[in-house]
Amino acid sequence: MKKTCMNCTKYHATLINKDGLSHIHDWCDQWKTVLDAYALAYKRGYEAPYNSDLETGEAFCYMFEPVDIPSYSDEWFDKNKAENERNTKSKKQ
Repeated sequence: MKKTCMNCTKYHATLINKDGLSHIHDWCDQWKTVLDAYALAYKRGYEAPYNSDLETGEAFCYMFEPVDIPSYSDEWFDKNKAENERNTKSKKQ
């Protein structure tokens, strides 16, 4: 299992307020903040469309606590990362 946000017990893809009228995406209970899902992708200069750091498995933290059942397989994360790298390489040529 990749030690990435989507496989961590502290990660919430969506949190819905008690009133049901508002919600937050990509929340981390450990750091009490919304995650910047594209921080590495921006830094690497990927051009849209591309997968987020959460979808590539590159978003990880030293406070990682594994879930019982992974959100996605390691192969899914690896496929998304490879797709980003292929798209970037082909656009630079």
